[in-house]
Amino acid sequence: MGRSLGPHQSGGDGPPYLRDRFQKDQGFRSQVTYAVTHAIPYSTYLGRVVEPGEPEWLPEDRDIVETFLFFEKSRNSCGHWYWQAEDVEGLEPGYRACPLCAEMVPYRDSIYEQNRERERDLHGLTFGWFPPRP
Repeated sequence: MGRSLGPHQSGGDGPPYLRDRFQKDQGFRSQVTYAVTHAIPYSTYLGRVVEPGEPEWLPEDRDIVETFLFFEKSRNSCGHWYWQAEDVEGLEPGYRACPLCAEMVPYRDSIYEQNRERERDLHGLTFGWFPPRP
């Protein structure tokens, strides 16, 4: 026999309406991600002022955290959520390369090759765009 869940007790994955909104609303997902990763109750993030005697975290805030954690646990190793595979109709695989990173690839590859020939470790090297040395 299962336990009875109240209106703000979802069993660990957040209420269905929040799961649906989290999947479909990029703005909401971004706001929730910011609030949860900074330990800010979502209602406070939206501007609620906690008055003396009021709880900092409302039941709705806890539901949002549960929903966020449910989706974070359901990411594939590449970082995509499992449900994103359902939304690819009309899309085709591909990639976008950052023009700055793409321009750096030959330089990076030449450094790797030079160091491989010398049997040197590349630990600690960072590739990027930096101001010229004086």
